[in-house]
Parts: sequence; structure tokens; C-alpha cells
Amino acid sequence: MTRESRLSLIVLLLIWVTAVVFMPSTLGILSTKWMPSVQTHHQFRMAKGTAFDQILSDFLNKRETLKQRRQSAGTSQEGVAAVNTSELEIQREFVSKDMETRERLSRQHLAAQSAQVLHARRITRCSPAAIVQYALESMAGTGFNRHLQFLERCRLYIQQFRDFIVEMDRADPKSLHFVGVRKGMSEKPVSPEAIPIFVDKLTFQDTLNSAIMDILLLVLLLGIFLSGAFLVFLRSEI
Repeated sequence: MTRESRLSLIVLLLIWVTAVVFMPSTLGILSTKWMPSVQTHHQFRMAKGTAFDQILSDFLNKRETLKQRRQSAGTSQEGVAAVNTSELEIQREFVSKDMETRERLSRQHLAAQSAQVLHARRITRCSPAAIVQYALESMAGTGFNRHLQFLERCRLYIQQFRDFIVEMDRADPKSLHFVGVRKGMSEKPVSPEAIPIFVDKLTFQDTLNSAIMDILLLVLLLGIFLSGAFLVFLRSEI
């Protein structure tokens, strides 16, 4: 569109600086003002502490009630056995609720943080340089998409490991099957070879799936720019 090489060089330099330097940083700063706030680390720890205090208070109240039942049961073997079983049940419920609450709060906090990052990445994709960076990160098996894939594999392994513990405990007929309570679980030794191993494999399909959107955007931008350049070339006088 220009007739002088110097002017073409200046225009291209301005376009490059705008698209590569200013747009990603400026859009990243602006995106922080358009997204909801997330709990700070201190607020997150306070929320977990408050939830734990509530669970602990309920546990202590139930244990105090059970203590009164133990006193009223006297020395009867059946009564003592029933009270001991109830105590293990209360401990199992405490451990289960504590674990469930901590994991729920952690998932919510992590989901809010991830939503912020994804929102910022959607906005900064207005810059072709950001699109190229995200596509290269995904294809190289690094970056935020890789981080999310790793967290998902960790979550699946945690569930697999817990299922393994439950299966080993159920296989022992002498166990009381109160998972999470030491006195209520099996004491049989477990072979190290039987324990599931965490495996973090990165396949080409995983990298391609995370990069496909950025690649399509790059192809679309390339088609638009080439079409515009071709139309300008047709209308130019050589």
C-alpha cells in the first residue's frame, strides 16, 4: 500500500511493536480489571480453618455424648463393644468430613484461579504474538494447559489410590472396615508391587488437542492477512 521502502519499514515496525509488545501486556493488565476477585492465600487459609473448627466442634460434641453413653453402659461387654464401634464410626465420619471439606475448598479455590488465567488468555489472544506463544507452549507440552492436564491426572490417581485402599481393607475379614481410622482398618501387610503407581504420560494427542484452537486461529489470521494483501496487490499500480 506504500510506495517507499522506508515508509513500509516504519509501518511494519509499528505493527510488530504493537502486536508483540504493547497488546499482550496492555490486554493482560486490562483483563485483571474485568474479572472477579479471588481469595488471597490468607483468606483461603482462614476459610479452611473456620470449616475445620466447625467439623472439630461437631466431633467433640458427638464424642462427649458417646462418653456419657459409655458411663451409662457400665461394664456390660455388649454395651462396651457397641460404644467402641460407635467411637470408631465417629472418628471415621470426622476424617471423611475433614478430607471432603478440605478438598472441596481447594478445588473451588483452584477453579477460581484457573478461571482467571483462562479469562486473561482469551483476552490476550487478540494479539497474534500471544496466540503463537500459547500454541508453542501446548505443542511443547508446557504452559498452563499442561499444568491443567497434570492436575487432572493427579486427581484421577488420588481416586485410584483410595479405591485401592478400600479394596485391600475389604479383602481382610478381620477388619472393621472403618477407612481412615487406624484401629478400624486392616493390619495385613501390602505388597509394594500391588500399590498403583502414578504415571504422567504426555502424548501427541494431548498436545494437539490443547493447541488446536490456537492453530486454527493462526490459520484464520493468515488467511485474512493474505486475502487482504492480495486485494491490495490487485488494486495497486505497479
